[in-house]
Amino acid sequence: MLGHGSILTLSANGVETSPIERGVWVLADLLGTPTPPPPKAVPALTPDTAGASTPKERLAAHMAEESCATCHREIDPLGFVLENFDAIGRWRKTYPKYVDDAGKSKRLDGAMVDATGTLPNGVELSDVSDLKRWLSENPDPFARCLSEKLMMYATGRDLNHRERALIADIVQEHEQAGYPFADLLVALIDSDVFRTK
Repeated sequence: MLGHGSILTLSANGVETSPIERGVWVLADLLGTPTPPPPKAVPALTPDTAGASTPKERLAAHMAEESCATCHREIDPLGFVLENFDAIGRWRKTYPKYVDDAGKSKRLDGAMVDATGTLPNGVELSDVSDLKRWLSENPDPFARCLSEKLMMYATGRDLNHRERALIADIVQEHEQAGYPFADLLVALIDSDVFRTK
């Protein structure tokens, strides 16, 4: 899913990538930990980005502002590791740079893509492969998020706190077996949450 063109296009604007959108997508839709919206009292940052040639350089201003850094420490590393994928999911090693060539726009290779990031717990990721490895070594958040989303789809509504706790118990029961999807799905269907929807 992390390298699927439809997902990568969804988290870009069609022209350029957005590490923030991609990081928010990973947090909310894969790990089940959506970030809160930015505080209303904090205006959008308009930092001086003169000389910034990469998204990582442009977004450094968010990390400098403490009210923004709290969430961006969680969001940005997950988005940066997906930067090797362009706005429609093609692999790239450099950012595009456009120059005028006799009245026509010509695409050249710009700055090298820096797809590194450090998670808040100190885990360093060098690219999307490291993120995939980290997700496979820490499957619980994904299994819980997938289970909740399946149940929300099946019931056609958001889950309450008690229902989320029941689903967490079901997920935990399947931890030792490695969260086999078929078993997890049957357990969700057999749960009171589904049967009394």
